[in-house]
Amino acid sequence: MISHSMADVMAVADGSWCCGSAATTASSPVSQTTSQEVIAAITGATNNPVSARASRRTPEEDAS
Repeated sequence: MISHSMADVMAVADGSWCCGSAATTASSPVSQTTSQEVIAAITGATNNPVSARASRRTPEEDAS
């Protein structure tokens, strides 16, 4: 699966591999990482909209 949809990746993939400049920049089993970490590996930035939105989520939202 090749996708930029983190919800799809986290739902169906066993692992994630991030590539940049024709090289693998990060790889990890999905069960051992978060969407924020994958996005940081893709973009090289930890300050991104997904991380900001996740930090505002309530425990009730995470449970749904």
